[in-house]
Amino acid sequence: MTCPLPILALLLLAPLAHADAPLPPGSFAEAFGSYGPGGDCSTGPRIVVAPDGLEITVDGHTDRVSRPDVSWTYFGPAYEGIARAVFPYTGGERPVVFLFNEGEVPQTLRVDGFDRGWKGGPPLSPRRQALVDGSPYAACES
Repeated sequence: MTCPLPILALLLLAPLAHADAPLPPGSFAEAFGSYGPGGDCSTGPRIVVAPDGLEITVDGHTDRVSRPDVSWTYFGPAYEGIARAVFPYTGGERPVVFLFNEGEVPQTLRVDGFDRGWKGGPPLSPRRQALVDGSPYAACES
């Protein structure tokens, strides 16, 4: 017996419909919110973290990142704390890394150069350098 094509398509696509959020609440709840340099969102850069991804605003230009690369083993394979490492820009290289809740401190964020911007390495673009220069970030006060 063969499966009709529409049913086969539904069976193949069903796992995609139930895929986890890019930043699952079970792992990222402590990191959700808006961040600014030192907790001040009236200046830039500004980073918004939500289950569906990131919004990164630098100099009035916003990047919407719906599929950031989460490094689940960045802090070691046995790590079970709340810190998270996220590479917002992916592709041939990962210019910066976002380190959320570093040192087990909720609602904090440090941005470091990764493939670029490190001492002796290739420079970051001005927008990526602005993200690093704004670090450390904290959740914005309401």
